[in-house]
Amino acid sequence: MYKPAIVILDDWIALLSISTRYVFDRIREIAIEEISRQVLDPVKKITLANKYNIPQWLHPAYADLCKTP
Repeated sequence: MYKPAIVILDDWIALLSISTRYVFDRIREIAIEEISRQVLDPVKKITLANKYNIPQWLHPAYADLCKTP
């Protein structure tokens, strides 16, 4: 499988949504990896983690949220 040439975060999130809904596991993994490389607001990351069942994002996002002024 080739890696999509997506550069916009919103497109990766859309791909995460579609791949989760239709159980395209490999595409979902790629989307999660690419979104993980982005700098996201902790609240947005927590929201995405809860919505798309990505528990590995929760602890670091909550820690980042606690560090914000």
